[in-house]
Amino acid sequence: MRKETGDIRDIWGRFTTGVTVITTTEEIDDGSDVCGSKSDTRKSQEQDATEGSKHSAVHGMTANALCSVSIEPPLLLLSVGINRRSKRLIESKNRFGINFLNTAQLDIAIHFSKSDPGRDQPEGLDYWYTAIGIPMISGSLAYIDCRVAQHFEVADHVIFIAEAETFALGQGEPLVYYEREYKRLDRWDS
Repeated sequence: MRKETGDIRDIWGRFTTGVTVITTTEEIDDGSDVCGSKSDTRKSQEQDATEGSKHSAVHGMTANALCSVSIEPPLLLLSVGINRRSKRLIESKNRFGINFLNTAQLDIAIHFSKSDPGRDQPEGLDYWYTAIGIPMISGSLAYIDCRVAQHFEVADHVIFIAEAETFALGQGEPLVYYEREYKRLDRWDS
């Protein structure tokens, strides 16, 4: 086998993956909001934000570096860059949510792919909360509420092995990532 020079991301770009947003919460001291706190009536897990007080804000990260590890028990693997704020938040809570995005959620994927998503939210971004208080993006294709079972550092990433404690299906067509671009699946009948 011959190794060519170039960017390994070009090779991985040929591997089509689904698009997810990993969600967790972050304690904010200054009354600002990391990426919003819009939610439906299930907001009971989040305190109201007031100037100068501590409150929880939703933090998200677009990810495609995850896969199923086992069905019984339902374990999965998530890879997060060692310098990402999401890594620190997941380690501190040992929990995170996975939101599988559909084609109508392209703006959400782009928003959370930024290194610091800021306060401006895409139109229609809304959350609901699991029984344990993990924020989920309303309208997603599927959801998983995860508890971290183990984690370890490998090179410039942390690998989280997590158990899918609760999960649910939504609706829509999957948003996919191929050659560093978001795309739709083309369907055909055989």
